[in-house]
Amino acid sequence: MARLAVLTVCLFAEAVAHSPQGSNGERMRGSRRLWDIAAREKHIWGRCDRWDAKVSGCELNSEYKCSDRISQGPAQYDMEIVLGNLTPSRDGHPVHLAWWAPQKSQTAWNPHDSLEGCAVYRDMNEAYPDFSDPNFNGGNLVVSQSGTVTIRVQNPATYFVTHWISVPHIHLRLCSNDTFAHTTQDAIIFVRNGAELVAGEAGSSLQIKSVKNYTWTERPGTGNVSDTGIAGILVWRREGTTTTLAPGQIQQLVEDTMDRMNLDALEFSPIYQCFENDQLYDHFTADCTTSCGGGAEVAHGQCVRPARFSESSVVGIWQLMGTCNEACWSQWKNVTLHDARLALADLLDVPFQEISRVSMTFHASAGRRLSTDKLATFQIMVTTKRLPKNDINTLMRTFLTDPAAAADVMNFPVTEVTMTDMNDRGEWRNVETGSGDRTDVIDDGTDPYQGAYDEKEPRNNWQTIGGIPTGDLPVGVIVGVAIAVIFVGFGFGFFILYRRRRAITEIASGERHVTAAGTIIGSGGPAPGKTVDDPTVPQKPGPTQEASLDAHKV
Repeated sequence: MARLAVLTVCLFAEAVAHSPQGSNGERMRGSRRLWDIAAREKHIWGRCDRWDAKVSGCELNSEYKCSDRISQGPAQYDMEIVLGNLTPSRDGHPVHLAWWAPQKSQTAWNPHDSLEGCAVYRDMNEAYPDFSDPNFNGGNLVVSQSGTVTIRVQNPATYFVTHWISVPHIHLRLCSNDTFAHTTQDAIIFVRNGAELVAGEAGSSLQIKSVKNYTWTERPGTGNVSDTGIAGILVWRREGTTTTLAPGQIQQLVEDTMDRMNLDALEFSPIYQCFENDQLYDHFTADCTTSCGGGAEVAHGQCVRPARFSESSVVGIWQLMGTCNEACWSQWKNVTLHDARLALADLLDVPFQEISRVSMTFHASAGRRLSTDKLATFQIMVTTKRLPKNDINTLMRTFLTDPAAAADVMNFPVTEVTMTDMNDRGEWRNVETGSGDRTDVIDDGTDPYQGAYDEKEPRNNWQTIGGIPTGDLPVGVIVGVAIAVIFVGFGFGFFILYRRRRAITEIASGERHVTAAGTIIGSGGPAPGKTVDDPTVPQKPGPTQEASLDAHKV
C-alpha cells in the first residue's frame, strides 16, 4: 500500500462596475448556499434561480428537475440506510430525496462502529466525485407515501477544511413539485454512536430507522491507496494515555481547548472555495479566477475596487423581527455574522476583511425567553479606502431593503426589517435597551473563520496538507494529529478539530511529526427511532475513555 500520512484520533466511545448578476447580496446568497456551491463543484445537480422569502428553499433553474438521475445509489454499496418521517409523496405530487457523499474510502472502515480507518482527503473538492462520474457516491429516489426511503452508499472518505477535518457524512436534499429544492441542510454523520442526524437552523423531524452494514472489516485502515489526493487515514489507539516520541523527533504542541465551530461558513463560502482551488475570488463576476480584470486590484486574495480614497468608516443599523430561538442563534451566530461580512463585501466590491465589525443584539423585551419570534438589532461597519463616503452610504441603504433580503443574509426567516440609523463618522453604538438583552459581535480580529482564509489565501508555490504549510513534503511524512470532536448542534456540527500553535518543525530524518492529546467535547444523542440492524457483526466492547496518540506509516 502506498505510504501516506496517518492521522491518529483520540476518541471517547470604481473600478469595474458591479456585476449585474443579482443584487442586494443575492449573488453571495445564492453562491454561499449549500446547493449552489455543491452544484458549481458538480458534487450534485440543480442550481437555484432564486430563494424564497422564507429561505425555505429555491426553484431549480429550467435545466434541472427533482426527478433527474433517479438511482438507488452505487451498484456496489457498503451500507443501506432506511430514513423515515420525511415529507411523504402523494398521488401526482412526488417528493424526491437526493443524497451524496465523498467518494468511497480507499481504506476499509466501519462507519457504524468507529472512525478508525477512514481515508482523509486534502480538501473537499478532491474528496467529492462529480455527479456524472462512475464513482459518484449518491443517488435520488422518490419518498414513499409513508414518508420512508432506503438509500445506499459506499463507506465515504472525509476531508480537510483548512486545518479541521470534517466528520464523515452524507448530504441529504429534499425536492418537491419537481423543481423546488428545500434548503434544510440535513446530513447523516458518522461518530462513535454510528449513524446520526444533524439538521439546519430550523431543525428536522427526519429519523434514521435502520442501518445495515454489508462490508464490516476486522482490519480498518487497510486497503490499496492509489489516490494522491488522500492525505492520511484516521487511526484509533485504545491503550495508554500518552505518546512516546522516537529519538530525534520534535513534538509539535497543539491546543486541546477548542472553540465550538460550525464549518458551514467555510465549506459553503465562495471565497474559501476559490482559495481551496488556489484561485482568486472575483467580486465583480462572483466567480473564481487566476487574475483580476482591468481596473481591479488584488487584496486578501480577492479582486476588488482599488484603494484610492481617504479612509472612511460607515456604520449602518437595522431593526428586525426574526424567527431564531436561543438554540438556533447559539449554534449559528458565527456563521450568520461571518456571512453578513461576506454579503456586504459582495455588495460594495471590497475585501470582506474591510467589513470591520458586525453584531446582532436580541432584545429580551420582545417576548418570552424561549419564543422563536425575536426583536433584534443588527449593526455593521465598513472601513475602507475603496469608496467615498457618499457611495458607501448609498450602497449600504440597499443592503437590507426588505424581509426577504434580510433573511438571505441572516440565514433565518425575517418578517420585518427597518433601517434605523446610518452614520459616516464610524461611531459604534450600544443598542441594548435592557438588562436581558444579549449582543454577539465579531470583527476582523475575532472572526473565528479569519485564520482559515489567511492560511488558504493563494500564494506562489504555497502548498498545504490540511492547512499546514509543507513546501516539498517527503513521501514518508508522518503526521500524528491530535484532534477533538466538536458537536455544534444544528447543521453539520460534528467536526474533528485541531489547531497549530507554532510552525511544523523538521526532524533529523527529514520527516515531520505532529502530536498531542485531546478529548471529545460532545457526541450528542442518537436520533429518535434509530436502530442498527447488523446481525452478522458481533457486538464489540466500547472504547476506553481515553486513548493515546501516535504516528504510523502505512
